[in-house]
Amino acid sequence: MNKIVGFWIVSSVVLFLLSLIYLHHQLHRKNSLFAWWLCIGVSMQLVSAYGLVLGYSRWLERVWPLADALSYGLTVAVLIAAVSHRHCPVNETLLYGLGAMVAFNALIRWFGGSLSPNLRCWLLNIAFLGPAIFLLLSFSNIRADQLPLRIKTAIENLVSQVGPVRQAAFSHALHGNRPGHLPQPSPWRSGC
Repeated sequence: MNKIVGFWIVSSVVLFLLSLIYLHHQLHRKNSLFAWWLCIGVSMQLVSAYGLVLGYSRWLERVWPLADALSYGLTVAVLIAAVSHRHCPVNETLLYGLGAMVAFNALIRWFGGSLSPNLRCWLLNIAFLGPAIFLLLSFSNIRADQLPLRIKTAIENLVSQVGPVRQAAFSHALHGNRPGHLPQPSPWRSGC
């Protein structure tokens, strides 16, 4: 039970930080529906914290299904808006992050029936937390409007660095221990 509460605290903090960063960078102008999704998520985390302090009240059982339905409806609306404006890097990032969140959540709900309730709850928290951290990092460390360009540049740099490394290794293998190269230790001197 403590692990579940720990995940809930971490996911609450990540969701709150994500909402602050999304609004601070004024990304809500690109997809305002995601701002509403964040608002409902943060509100429900606060309501749940209040209910937890009071000792799990019965009214939470009525509020959570309503909040879940509203959240799922907004998730579909955010993804539809992101697909219709997918040329925008913010919406492209939302497609990756929120789309992964929905896909992981659906897989666990459909195929996790045989799992124990604690394990299933833990996996659902991870299905939320992983993509939420991706969105948080995407919108904070890297400006979202430059994210696809930076990913492309990083891949190009990685591919271009692999060529010289292979060429240097091949050159070293051909020329052996010439002046300017480090001597190779002899296996006979090592005592093996």
